[in-house]
Amino acid sequence: MKQFKNLSLVFLITLFFITPELHGQRVYEFETFISKIREKKDKDQRSLGCHAFTFIQQQTIREDTVTTRIETRGAEYHSINHPLLRTYSYYAVNDVPGNLPAPDTLYRRIIPPSFYSENYSDYYKIKDLRFDELNGKKLRHLQFVPRSRKLNLMKGEVWIDPETHGIIKMTMEPYPLPHGINLLRIEIYNSYDAEGRVIRYGMHTIQNIIASDKKMEISIWERYADYIRYPDSLCVSLKSHF
Repeated sequence: MKQFKNLSLVFLITLFFITPELHGQRVYEFETFISKIREKKDKDQRSLGCHAFTFIQQQTIREDTVTTRIETRGAEYHSINHPLLRTYSYYAVNDVPGNLPAPDTLYRRIIPPSFYSENYSDYYKIKDLRFDELNGKKLRHLQFVPRSRKLNLMKGEVWIDPETHGIIKMTMEPYPLPHGINLLRIEIYNSYDAEGRVIRYGMHTIQNIIASDKKMEISIWERYADYIRYPDSLCVSLKSHF
């Protein structure tokens, strides 16, 4: 019995000295992994520079028994690190062409801090769910939740390629949900150019809105293609013009 107690004491002392070191290594490894995600995104954006690509967006809106389908096509222009402008070349409701929407000035939108922002720990609590398989590939799986409901950020999960540190898939929802909405889930998938750079996140959104006795469901699907590089002066002129 005395020998068992001595062994237990040695184990506890060893655990006391080793555990903090192992914990520090895990924290360092995790923070390095998060910074690699940010570096991948920043590197892609810098190399893309001023660019544009075509998009297709399809919306399906169901309100009670009425279904409306909206399809838009056009081009979206980005500066080095921010979307600038979306222009439209096609607009149809239930396959009937209509008037084109006015250009959408995306650069005026405020981009909230992401789970991989440099000061992410000020805004998010992140849980490492280790690895998960998606389409036959082993990906790193993380869960992120805003530190406070007052921040009005998104919570969700993300699947990341451990080799390239590119975000493959992300699911998000507002935290907290807006009043009157009982479900709003956003799925995002990366869209790559021929060189493997992320040019845009593809989006699929589902909303369920309950208002009195009515139910509304909105599904939005987007895809991006035809990446084109432009001189930086074009993005400057677009921003000043619009």
